[in-house]
Amino acid sequence: MVPRSIVHRHQTMPNTSGLPPLYASIRESRHASVFPFVAQRLADIDCRRLLDFGGGDGVFLAGYLPSCVREAYYYDIDAGIAAAARARQYALQPRFLAGLDALQPASLDAITMLGVWMHFRTEAQCIAELATLRRLLKADGRLIAAVTHPCFRDEVFSTFKTDFDMQRYLAPGSEFDVTIFDADASVTLRDTHWNLEAMSKQITRAGLAIAAIYERPDIEPARGAPWLILELAPAA
Repeated sequence: MVPRSIVHRHQTMPNTSGLPPLYASIRESRHASVFPFVAQRLADIDCRRLLDFGGGDGVFLAGYLPSCVREAYYYDIDAGIAAAARARQYALQPRFLAGLDALQPASLDAITMLGVWMHFRTEAQCIAELATLRRLLKADGRLIAAVTHPCFRDEVFSTFKTDFDMQRYLAPGSEFDVTIFDADASVTLRDTHWNLEAMSKQITRAGLAIAAIYERPDIEPARGAPWLILELAPAA
């Protein structure tokens, strides 16, 4: 359930719109469960040049960037949420990109894509976006993608819940509503379900390979794992 508060603000956005302004104020579980873990993986691979693809409100680049990163790039197609990211203070100022063509092929040590995959509406879009990112990675680079775990979409977690019917698990491309919340505010967005089989096929068709899979716990006791992290590498 969405926690109660004296004044609880809510916004609902259709799938044709960007993220609502209220989204940037919500304290999500991924800030504590996903972001520090991804930052450590970037440190482990000694990432020097990083792209945060679909960087949203900029929280990851502003608060979790490991010291090994020397150049950071931010990209998001949502102008409203990008404006919120630009307003943040950064220890290492990222370069805000209007398009990915500003980056040279095979020039990045790592790309993060945190909570973005579920916004791709078609299989063709998934493959095209992944293939574009693969071309930007060095031969030993990594694409680290975090998604809400498709196997536990019917669970209510500490800061999000969905209306997904698990009887449709084997129907990739199904759309569903997800409500993200904290004690003070909530937003409802439209996401797309990609199950494990669909994602693995998309990864292969985009010229990538799975290097590692991680399942991250909720910040409160819960059944299952709210977050799945896929660490991908260019296929040989």
